[in-house]
Amino acid sequence: MPNTVPSVGVVVMNRNKSRVLLVKHKESADHLTGTYGLPAGRFIPSEESAEHAAVRELEEETGLKTTVKDLVRIPAVYHATIQRKNGLVSFSFVVFLCQNYSGELSSFNETIPEWKQVDEIKNLPLLPNIEKIIQEAL
Repeated sequence: MPNTVPSVGVVVMNRNKSRVLLVKHKESADHLTGTYGLPAGRFIPSEESAEHAAVRELEEETGLKTTVKDLVRIPAVYHATIQRKNGLVSFSFVVFLCQNYSGELSSFNETIPEWKQVDEIKNLPLLPNIEKIIQEAL
């Protein structure tokens, strides 16, 4: 796909997998205000690995820390064209399941991290593929 933005995301669940950590996009975000997604962001493959980008994005958007060794890659690569405030943007999305983390949740300038019940996420305004990714992570 030409002009596709490479990005990474992280699925974080509580121990019994009943809740998942999502981020709600604020007014200052490029995503539409109020939409939910995974802790995620762009990365430049020639400058950092997908794993290192995932560790960085998780900490930036949620305050939680993890390490590369605590990530398990979900095999699929997801693609979506997403309506953002500045128009449509195509993304490729590599996602990791975070198996161990530490720290306290804290907001980022563009997102608010929130624990959500897995069985209630279908009722949220989600970015494309998020519900599918969470189901695959389970």
